[in-house]
Amino acid sequence: LTLNGDRTRIRKVTFTSNDAQIAIDCDALFWFDQKLINKVNWFTNLQSALKFDGHLVVNTSFETNIEFVYAAGPMARFIHNEYFIVSQHMYYNRLEIGARVANVLMKRLGIVEDCKSNDEYVRPLFVYCQLPGKYNYLHAEVPVLRYPKTGTRKTTLSTGNATDGYFELLVDTNGDVVALSCYSNKDIKYSNLINLCGKHVNLFNDIMYRFKTNSIPCLFDYFNQPWSYPLYSEKFWKLLDETKLKRDNKVQSYYNEFILRVNLYNICI
Repeated sequence: LTLNGDRTRIRKVTFTSNDAQIAIDCDALFWFDQKLINKVNWFTNLQSALKFDGHLVVNTSFETNIEFVYAAGPMARFIHNEYFIVSQHMYYNRLEIGARVANVLMKRLGIVEDCKSNDEYVRPLFVYCQLPGKYNYLHAEVPVLRYPKTGTRKTTLSTGNATDGYFELLVDTNGDVVALSCYSNKDIKYSNLINLCGKHVNLFNDIMYRFKTNSIPCLFDYFNQPWSYPLYSEKFWKLLDETKLKRDNKVQSYYNEFILRVNLYNICI
């Protein structure tokens, strides 16, 4: 690698083989390579009697087929069952996976009663970093979005451009935000914005209509308005869940009462 004068940027990268050399001028270098299990770990897993098929196989409580041996992370996967769309841990938020492992161990130690290992995984996966030129980048997505799917159509809502910065939302056919990407030379409030993933656009102050009428010039400013602040609070979502539960219970109560009256009416007849 050839760096600039203050050694903060890449100016040129050179690739050399046995009989040739090529030099390419560039501003940045990104290396993408598939992560694989090396031979030592592969044979170690096979010889240890752990259930291994390219991934360490665990149940919903992260237990392997050997007692007291737990596993989690990109090299592990769940047993195929009704709780998971896909089994590989790499398609779920690593912090959420780690929290579930901690809860499982605390339950085993008697610290908590319920480890909630069968609850749905909902926390988004995200990457937040600073690119050359002091540009900040954020990408967040709902769990298992990267898993290959066919026949799924999505709508893109975006403002800005690749030169000056942009904000992009990816919305599925149900109206749920499945991914977002942000690029800006200003600070990005990533801890707030990742909470938008998995939420329905109906919660975003009539955003679909505003886009149709071109009344949202900048999504960064839009999601920094006072109306959006509750979206970033965990208490707000808990309140919504409690309200929904009470509503559903009330509807079910009315339904049960209606069925009871119908049955009594039929008996009287």
